[in-house]
Amino acid sequence: MKYHFQYGYTGTREMVIFLDEAALKDNIWADDDGDIRVYQDLTVTFDIDRYLRLMQLLKPLKEIDAEFGRVQMTADIESKSAAETYKIRGTFIEVYYKGDLNLDARWWCDGALIDFGVYLNMPNQFYTDPTAWFEQEIAEKALKIIMKAGYEMMFWDDVAVDFDHWVHLLEQLGGYSFINFEQDVWEMARGHKEPPHIGNIRQHLLLERLRQAIEGRYRFLPVEYSINAMDTHLYVNGYSVATLSDLDRVLGAYCRKNDVTITEKGDKHE
Repeated sequence: MKYHFQYGYTGTREMVIFLDEAALKDNIWADDDGDIRVYQDLTVTFDIDRYLRLMQLLKPLKEIDAEFGRVQMTADIESKSAAETYKIRGTFIEVYYKGDLNLDARWWCDGALIDFGVYLNMPNQFYTDPTAWFEQEIAEKALKIIMKAGYEMMFWDDVAVDFDHWVHLLEQLGGYSFINFEQDVWEMARGHKEPPHIGNIRQHLLLERLRQAIEGRYRFLPVEYSINAMDTHLYVNGYSVATLSDLDRVLGAYCRKNDVTITEKGDKHE
C-alpha cells in the first residue's frame, strides 16, 4: 500500500492511499467474488482532520458502549481498471464497528448492484495515536499541492508579474520568514465558504509581510497595496515598487525632497 498527503479542493488535508493489484489481492472483498477481478487498482482519498475529529468523539463512546453500531465518513474512491465496467457509487470509509477502529473502504457499483470493500491495513502506530502518526508522516512526506476540477488550484498562479520580485525583495529585507507560507495560505482559504482565489490570498500574505518589513525598517515611508489577481500593485510613499532598486529610488527621492540622510538601519538624520 502506497500513500501520500495533499491539500484538497478547499484546503483540507487529505490522505491518498493507492493499492495496486498485489495490494488488493488479499484485502478486497465483494458480495460476489467474480466481480473482484475487475479491480486491479484502487485509490482512496479522505479528509484527515475530519477523521481525527471523529476519533476524538468515538473514544468515550467506545468506553461507554463498545457494541454501538458503525460509523462511516465520506471518501473518494476511484479505479482506472474498473472505470469501463463499473461506475463507482456510494463511496465512504468505515472508521468504527462495534468497538473495532480498523479502517475499511466501502462502495457499490452501477451494473453490479453489490457491495465492495477493501481492508486498509494501517500500521499499529496509526491506531495507537492517529494524530501523532499523521503529523509525523506529514512532516516526513510533506503535503502536495494538487490540481482539481480544472480550476488550476483555484487560480494559484493568477498573480502579478512582480510576485517573484516581491518574494526576492522580502528575502533581501530579511522580512517575515517563509516557513509555513503555503500552510498559512490554506488556513486562510479554509475560512471561505466558496472556493477562494488562491492567487489573491498568496499575494495578500506576501504583501502584508513585505509591508511590515519595509515599515519596520523605514517607519517614515507609508506602504500600501492593492490586490486583484494579475492587476496587483505595491506602493511605497506613492511609488510603485517591485525590486530593491525601486525601493532605493523611492528612498533617494525622499532624501532629496526632505534633505535628510538614511542609515543602513533605516534611521533618518536631518
